[in-house]
This record gives sequence, structure tokens and C-alpha cells, in this order.
Amino acid sequence: MLWCTGYAWSNGFQNEPIPQSSRPEDALLMPAMLSDPLEPVNRLAFRLDTALLAGVLEPVARGYNAVIPNRARMALRYLRRNLFYPRRLANNLLQANWSGVGLETKRFVINSSIGVLGLSDPATARYGLDASNEDFGQTLGVWGWEPKVYLHMPVLGGRSERDVLGLACDVLIDPVTYAPSSKMFLRFNELSFSARSMLGLAASEYDPYTLNKLYVTQRRAVEVAGVKPMGIKENTPSTQTIMTMLFRPEDPQFYRHVRELSCHPYGFDKPLSFNYWSQPEPSPIAFVLPGLGTHRISRRSVAMAEIAHQAGYHVVVFSSPFNWEFIQCAPDGWLPGYIDDDLELIRRVQDDITSEIKNELGEDKVVGASVQIGMSMGGLYALSLASTSSPGTYHRVLAVNPPIDLEHGITILDRLYRTLLGRDDQNTIQQSAFLKMLALQQVKPESAIKIPFSDAEAAYMLGLKFRSVLAQALLSIQGIYRPGNEAYIRAHSYSYEDYYKLILSPNLAKRGLGTEILAQAGDLRHRVLGLQRAADCIQVFLTSNDFLLQTEHMRWLKQILGEQLNVNNNGGHMGQMWRPEFRDACIQALMVESTSNPFMEK
Repeated sequence: MLWCTGYAWSNGFQNEPIPQSSRPEDALLMPAMLSDPLEPVNRLAFRLDTALLAGVLEPVARGYNAVIPNRARMALRYLRRNLFYPRRLANNLLQANWSGVGLETKRFVINSSIGVLGLSDPATARYGLDASNEDFGQTLGVWGWEPKVYLHMPVLGGRSERDVLGLACDVLIDPVTYAPSSKMFLRFNELSFSARSMLGLAASEYDPYTLNKLYVTQRRAVEVAGVKPMGIKENTPSTQTIMTMLFRPEDPQFYRHVRELSCHPYGFDKPLSFNYWSQPEPSPIAFVLPGLGTHRISRRSVAMAEIAHQAGYHVVVFSSPFNWEFIQCAPDGWLPGYIDDDLELIRRVQDDITSEIKNELGEDKVVGASVQIGMSMGGLYALSLASTSSPGTYHRVLAVNPPIDLEHGITILDRLYRTLLGRDDQNTIQQSAFLKMLALQQVKPESAIKIPFSDAEAAYMLGLKFRSVLAQALLSIQGIYRPGNEAYIRAHSYSYEDYYKLILSPNLAKRGLGTEILAQAGDLRHRVLGLQRAADCIQVFLTSNDFLLQTEHMRWLKQILGEQLNVNNNGGHMGQMWRPEFRDACIQALMVESTSNPFMEK
């Protein structure tokens, strides 16, 4: 262990400016945000709202949801939306949108009659008449008012100065305004659908304030422009990868059984939080290693934890070493990305967590060797742990879509982000992709797979997601906890190639480690002997069209793992994980040895 031998990592870049990115034009691909001259005041208001949500609204909403049936809450939701008719009608008239006037009138008549006073929405369900959702802020935008300043108002949330005035006008023509108690109740009922996810987002994001500002800016720009999603549907690795967003816990209540604890491994600056789900009977521990930069409470992390729990394990999840939470807690001067260093810290964390859980549950409740379950970058970590540990260290190792060569993988991630660079239709594709991603998060899988994504839309959104992971890591490394628009955009101009060449490699050079050592550590083919020793306990799930893998990578894995390698023809990068047969195959792989795999046969 590095720390036990007296070695300390070289100082990182905290409180120091990072070198200039090699391609500053990448910043042009970052979606725009409103100017924020009142940021300190806005951030204070945002913190107050977050505290109110965490301390009062979410716990009350949780109890409310437990008592009031979902069907009743949905009826109240439809009722409130039906009562927005005067607002939508007036603003369609002010915008001279005559088709919108007719549409809203039809909807109101249908929902008020067939829908029994608006307690259901047959206008949408039966007749396909979707609401136009016009408001006075949009009307001012149609009239030519360009928003200039971002404002976050307590309780009311984030808005531009234009939309603040628009809200005041909307209130006057909202019939529920004149029944304040009813308005408050109906608004709380609406909040009950999203309170938990809002709180989770606030906890898992490095800077939820900036994310909210970005969301508000883009959503309102799309609404004012009346953007419609592009109807292009393409079946490519990128569009299939988007479907990984559908990988969610099967049981909506699984979140509630989680316990959050913290450990403080040797050398770490701060305690690191982790989530765990225990079994009533003595069981081994399964560690879920999330994908690149993924937080421990993300949907995918929790969904995989649910699978491991169903297979009979105590389950532990902590954030990825590339995630801001891990970086803030890790030893001073450590930088993520050099796999050997990352493995050293992962081992320390897992050893400390094992001790914590044994103290929590009792020594007799934790039995046998642990299990490693990794997704994407977490899969690379899981296989690397197996290849560098003594035989028998792990009961099983399950890796889903691990990259084989990290250097190749980061090149692809940079290429995805630059999909739209230089294109005349960049803004159109960005806005269309934004609308589709919102829709994807709000519908069930059987409806989500019908949402048409073009390859350009999907590739850009994937690239943006991974670039945001890197930006958050860079901001955390520098100790910038409240990044303004300029710092946020500059961080997004930094590519993975820049990070490895301009930050990580010079840092390793101070320890006498060259770029070839860095490259070898991130290439599983340099761990072949260790993988062969551990092959009997390894199961790897891949897709043949994963854009992070080359044909030679697939051949090599098949040669090393043989029947332990399970390959599906479709899914891109982890886009197969939402399918029930994948879930069943994972549970089977974790529970029993099997020569057949139902997922591989699909």
C-alpha cells in the first residue's frame, strides 16, 4: 500500500488554475445559461428551498404518498391542469395562436365532461390532444422580450426577469388564485410526484444550483421558440445506449430500505459516505462499483444494488472515484484516472466499509468472500481488482460493459461530445434532444423505446453527460465549490485527452511514472495472467456494438474468459440493462453457476 510505504501523492491543482485546454472551441457546445449577476443572493435562496424540501416537504410528501392512493393523486393533478385553461386560452389569444385556442377549448370541454370535471384527461388519452401549456412569460418572449437575468425566488424557484413578470400576470387569471388554501394543496399534490427525485438530484450533483439554472434556461428557450422534437429515428449504438436511462429499480420502495453510513479510510481527508442494504440472514457483501463519475444514489447504482440484494447479498454502493464526492474525501493530492492508484483507494474503502458493517450487524452476519459488481468504468475496476488479488479473494466478479483500453475509451467520449461541432443545425439538434431526454425520464419503458432519437441527438447527449462528469471532477479538484458561468463553461472545454495529458500525466511524472505506465494501467490486456487466474469467478456481460470496444477487444476477452463472457448483439454501451432478461441473467450469475444464460440467447 502506497501510504504504508511512506509515499504520498504529489500535490494536485487545488486552488491553482488548470492549464489552458487544447480545444477551447469545445466550450461552444455547452448549452447556454442566463447571466447571473445576483448569484450570491440566488444561491442563498436556492439553499433555503433545498433545506425546506429536505426538512419539511419531502418527508411530508412521503407520508402523503403512503396514505393517498396514486390514482387519487393523479386525479387531483389532472384537475389542476384543467384549471389552467383560462391561462392557456388567454396566452394563445395574445400570441395569435388560433390553433392553440381551438385545441385548448376542445381539451377543456372534453376533460370537463367526459373527464368528470377534469379529474382525468381523456383529451390526451383518447383523442391525442396534448396541452399547449402557454403562459404569459412565453407570450412576452414571442413578443420579442429576450431574458437577461436569472433570478431564484424562494418557493417559486428559478426564473428570468421576464418570467417573473409573466408569473404575476398568470396569477391574476388563474381561478385557483382566489382560493389560496386549495391552490396550496393542489401545488403540494403536484410536488408529491417529484419531491424524492428532486432531493436525490440535489444530493448527487456537484453543483445543483448551476444545473437548475441550465435547465431553466434551456426549457424556457425551447418553450418560447415552440420547438418540436425531430422525428428522425435511427437504430445505432448511440441511440441504443440512451436506453440505459430506463435501468431503474424494479421496486419503487427499494430506496426506502437503504441506510447511509460513512467510513474514514486511512489517509482520506474526510469520511466517505456509502449506502448499504442488509440481509436478515448471514450473507457475503456485494460491492457495486458505478460507472464513470456516477454517484452512489443514481438510478443505475440503486437498480444494480437491488439485483445484488435479490441475489442474497448485503449490498454496498459508494460513488465512483471520478465522482466529485469521492474526490473531495480522497487523500490530498490524489487525482483520479491512474487505475493503480484508484484500485489502492477502492481497496481501502472496501476494507473500511467491511469493518463498519461487521460492527453494525455483528461479525456473524457477514460471511464468505465479497463480490465485486462493476458497470462500465466500474467494470474495469472490478476486473482489475480480480486480476491483482490473490485467488479466492472474491466470491464472484460481475462486470457489465467494461472498457478494455481506457485510452481508447476516452478518445471515443471526446468524439461523442464533438458530434455537433461546426454543424449549422447544432442548436436545433440540442433543443430536440433536450425535449426527448425530458420525455424519456417521465415515461415507462414500453413508451420510452418509442421516442425517436437520431444518432446525432443521442451521441451529443451522451458526450455532454460524460463531459459534465469531467467538468465536475475538475471543479472539485480545484476546490471551486460555487462555480460561476465562466468557470463552468471553461471546465466543459476540457477534454478527457486534455485531462490525461495536461493534468494527470505531469502529476505522475513527479513520481517518476511515465505515460506508458499510465496507459498500461488502463489496459486490461496487461493484466492477462491475473485475469486467467481469476477467470472461474468472473462473469462479463457485453454488447457486440459497444462503441467503447474494438473488435480486437472482443476477441481477446473471448479468448481469456470463454464461456464466462456473455455477449448480446444490441444495446450499445449498457443500453441493454433495462431489459428484464438482463436483470434475470445477472441474478442467475450472482446466485448459482450456470452453463446457460437466458440473456445471451436473446
